[in-house]
Amino acid sequence: MSNKIVCVGANKTDAEAVIKLSFLLNEDDNTKTHKGIKEVVSEALKNNLVWVAKNGDEVVGYVLCELFGGKQSNFPNSIFISELYVADPFRKQGVGRQLVKLVLSNKFSKKYTYFSITHDPEARFLTGFYKSLGFEEAGVTDAGNIKLIRKI
Repeated sequence: MSNKIVCVGANKTDAEAVIKLSFLLNEDDNTKTHKGIKEVVSEALKNNLVWVAKNGDEVVGYVLCELFGGKQSNFPNSIFISELYVADPFRKQGVGRQLVKLVLSNKFSKKYTYFSITHDPEARFLTGFYKSLGFEEAGVTDAGNIKLIRKI
């Protein structure tokens, strides 16, 4: 991985770049609007649930989490890794791995007992990626996505 890439907690000045990357990640998802994406990113930033990969001052990747409470049916009391995106020129350099490891090393409230994630079954390589970070398969969602979890 390039020595120039640094992964850190995002701040307000990173908002515009994270929103642009989120648009790229979600461009094929007809259920997400530009306004909705902006709201999700803004809320996550406000709650310190976004981490970024920077090449100098440029944000080249990010991870965004959501905190699921006890009433969430699929992943109660979990830290859900909602979005992970790395810009094309920086892929396959360990940037995504570094971002996920940063999330996993974070201290969260004790009410959250595990990390969770889902992904499209056609992106099967993601299962191996997350398993290499200590996640285990936990079934399939109602929408047919693969579920993975990792205990804290």
